[in-house]
Amino acid sequence: MPAIRWGLTYGIVLTVARALGEFGAVIMVSSGFPGVSQTLTLLVHSRYIDDHNTYGAYAAATVLMGMALVVLLLMTLLDRKRSTR
Repeated sequence: MPAIRWGLTYGIVLTVARALGEFGAVIMVSSGFPGVSQTLTLLVHSRYIDDHNTYGAYAAATVLMGMALVVLLLMTLLDRKRSTR
């Protein structure tokens, strides 16, 4: 496990980053049913386009942006920790 620690860590971080931005595949395959297969990006889309709820869409987009920043900061911190060893 120690030999694959950094590869596994980067894999998890990049998987989360990819999942945050996934839109097309989810809406095409699952149709984004609320409560069943709806992701945060689909929630932003449905609030803005379907419900005309701009405040709800902006709030969900802000949460999405915050999660993306946390993943980016985590990846930067892990890279610094890895390069010091």
